[in-house]
Amino acid sequence: MPPKQKTEDTSDSSLVFQHLLKVNRPLNANDVANSLQGSVSKTNVLKVLTSLAASGKIVGKTYGKQVIYCANQDNVEIPSLDDAEAETARIDQLTELIASTKTQNSILVSKNNSLKAQKTIPQISSRIDFLKSENHNSSQRILKLQSGDVISQDEKVSIESEYKNNVKLWSQRRRLFKDIFDSITENYPGKPKDLLAQLGIETDEDVGINIKEF
Repeated sequence: MPPKQKTEDTSDSSLVFQHLLKVNRPLNANDVANSLQGSVSKTNVLKVLTSLAASGKIVGKTYGKQVIYCANQDNVEIPSLDDAEAETARIDQLTELIASTKTQNSILVSKNNSLKAQKTIPQISSRIDFLKSENHNSSQRILKLQSGDVISQDEKVSIESEYKNNVKLWSQRRRLFKDIFDSITENYPGKPKDLLAQLGIETDEDVGINIKEF
């Protein structure tokens, strides 16, 4: 004859009872329902807790308007001294492992942040290509400067022509100024240089320039 299937109430009762044994601390009905995360409805949780308390499997005590439930300590297995010491040693080992893991995690996080700050291979390749292009262009400019072929022949002719024209204008205006100034100072009672100083005029000689050198 096949075994009877557990009813929903029996299953709910087992879930609630095993949970109280596992956590082994005082809980109210809402705490139990929330901990089971919907495995048992809140209505059934309250019914099961009331039933388990009535049967003596758990203990229920009323505090104000709510009932606090906990596992009957007679149903809780008390470990032997050797088992307790073994569990304590295991807890110490796990505590050390957690501390070591946290330290290692901090190191890895630091390395990860450092790697994130570094350029990627495509970015480095792109930068290398850019620098190679810049280096090539700079090399070409240096070769051009070293060869003296900085400007075209037409540009040279144009610059030389403009230069000669400017020197010619300079000479003409210099001579024109001298003629006018000599005419003004012909009957001037003072020294011509003093008049130039008063007017704030500097001659080529004052600034050490000789037009014949141009």
